[in-house]
Amino acid sequence: GINAEYGELSDWEGRHLLAVQQFYREDYVAAMYTYRDILEKYPLDLHACNLGFELGAVTGHTEFLRDVPLSVVEHYKPHMPHYGLVHGKLCFGYCEMGQYDRAGKSGGIALEAFPLDSWAVHSMCHVHENQAQTEEAVKFLERTSGDWSRGANFSQHIYWHQANGYLQLQQYEEALAVYDEHVEKGTRNGNTFSLSDACSFLMRLRIDGQNTGGREESIARLWAQHIDEFTVLFYDGHAALSAAMVGDTSCLQTMLENLGEYLKSDRGGWNKIVTSQHGTDLIQGMLAMSAGEYGEAADKLLSSISGVMKKIHGSKSQKSIFLLTTVYCCILSEQESHLLGAEQKLKEFYGMEWSDNPSTTFINDFWDKIQLAHSKK
Repeated sequence: GINAEYGELSDWEGRHLLAVQQFYREDYVAAMYTYRDILEKYPLDLHACNLGFELGAVTGHTEFLRDVPLSVVEHYKPHMPHYGLVHGKLCFGYCEMGQYDRAGKSGGIALEAFPLDSWAVHSMCHVHENQAQTEEAVKFLERTSGDWSRGANFSQHIYWHQANGYLQLQQYEEALAVYDEHVEKGTRNGNTFSLSDACSFLMRLRIDGQNTGGREESIARLWAQHIDEFTVLFYDGHAALSAAMVGDTSCLQTMLENLGEYLKSDRGGWNKIVTSQHGTDLIQGMLAMSAGEYGEAADKLLSSISGVMKKIHGSKSQKSIFLLTTVYCCILSEQESHLLGAEQKLKEFYGMEWSDNPSTTFINDFWDKIQLAHSKK
């Protein structure tokens, strides 16, 4: 714990200390609200803005991705150093909330202020992706690559978006070239963020019926080093998916045992709450998929997917791999109840009038497969 004697603290220091203590206890939601409260009194506190925004992503409180930067953006003027940065965050927040016109406007302001802002480029890519504008997203990244590829710690994730775009356009050679040159390279230090990108891309490739060339083997070995950490369910889900892709049932069984110990431990916080609600079914679903038991996998994944999509870390683009995997298992199970379940989940997350609201070409293809499966009944 934090036991040092601090003496007299200012109001600002005391609030930040409280946020750190909450974060230390893994009470990410409380820390998120503390940072929001700091911004009400100190709107130019960029550290509070960054962490309040990030914790909104970590805890699935999507509205915070919009509301945190929106609460302070009027205090940043064009001549100020972080004017573009705050607009880039606002672009992403608007996008995740489905307010695409506003997202595009904020993203344009951010890139006009600082074209090298990788986060703003990334946010604008999401704006295109979430509206199923795959060609526009790919062309945008190609056009701006001279700027964002210079980034030291985020370009790898933008390359993931680019590889996904090529995959959706069925430009498989280009997709794999980007993966091999950039996405996979970022995984070699075992970073979980980079590993999640790699695992997700390879599962998308498999779902699309393409040969992965055994690339998932090295990713699964790296993920196996993280199966007892339980920091956020987003990463645990990817670790389980990676093991399932290579048929490593032993790893998944160990992960379930570790999960049980974690849930019985004294650790608290938001991730433990979410994991206790949805983690076991998610990982058991991956285990069943690994064994080719697609009916059981569909049951487990359908029971957990709503909570996973709403409560865990990540953007819509990132979390969609769990929905894609769920629908994939439902289709392979060929049971009508699972097909209807997949149909319901697609409508739940991508709109009741599907034909008017496609989110990705992947999901659109799945929809066609579901209708085809229905027609065979």
